[in-house]
Amino acid sequence: MKINVYNEYDPLKEVIIGDATKLYFPDTHEIEQEEHTAKWKQFMTKHIYTLLRGKKVPSFLAKKFQRELAEFQRILETHGVKVHHVDSVTPTKLDPYGMGQMYARDSAMSVGEHFIEGNVQIEMQKLNDVGIKELLQLLTIRIRCTR
Repeated sequence: MKINVYNEYDPLKEVIIGDATKLYFPDTHEIEQEEHTAKWKQFMTKHIYTLLRGKKVPSFLAKKFQRELAEFQRILETHGVKVHHVDSVTPTKLDPYGMGQMYARDSAMSVGEHFIEGNVQIEMQKLNDVGIKELLQLLTIRIRCTR
């Protein structure tokens, strides 16, 4: 797979989309309690996530996200875009609480011929890289960003 991204408006040729078959409630994280975070999200992360952390998201919610991704894929393919999927990952008891591979693009970006992996702050999001490990190995140049 060769990366060639020099602007934001050329036709998209290939894309990696996420997976919503295994979603787990996250734990609280200090970044979600910052002053500028919406009050509903602060409440959700502080109280609801504390009660549900590590538990599987109910299937009625997961199915909604699965339908959303399936429709997204259908639209992309209608426009001739080759769609890659993340490999589904099941968290272990040693992994941080929560996992969602819905947004494969959250921790990475492409610029020119470079694939840049960000240094994500929320531990559970680091599991996302496991699901795209094989795809990442196909990339010719990778840069890891750290602070």
